[in-house]
Amino acid sequence: MELQKVKVKDERDRYNTLKEYIDRYKSLILQERFFEAHEALEELWFPRRRVKDDLTLTLKGFINGAVSFELYRRGRVENSKRVWGVYKKLTKRLERVDSSDLQNLTTFLENFRESYIKKDS
Repeated sequence: MELQKVKVKDERDRYNTLKEYIDRYKSLILQERFFEAHEALEELWFPRRRVKDDLTLTLKGFINGAVSFELYRRGRVENSKRVWGVYKKLTKRLERVDSSDLQNLTTFLENFRESYIKKDS
């Protein structure tokens, strides 16, 4: 299944392309609504969770990125670092995924993390 053209099963969800999911995720990250950002991508990842291809595992990595921020906000810094490590490990597969939107999301998320952690210091 090509995710660029994926359609959601639930009609109440208006995000039906990979780019729309990514845009929603980014918007929620910028609003520091990390749990909701995690949920936004999980809607896309969950039906494919048993597929262990590069795209599915990369999506799981981005979900972990949002979880890492939520943990950091809750003061669970060590857990946040551990989950960020999972994000880094899973998104290494991104080089084998044909999606400039996901490539750009990596840069966005890492830049956000740098400024988010720095503002708290």
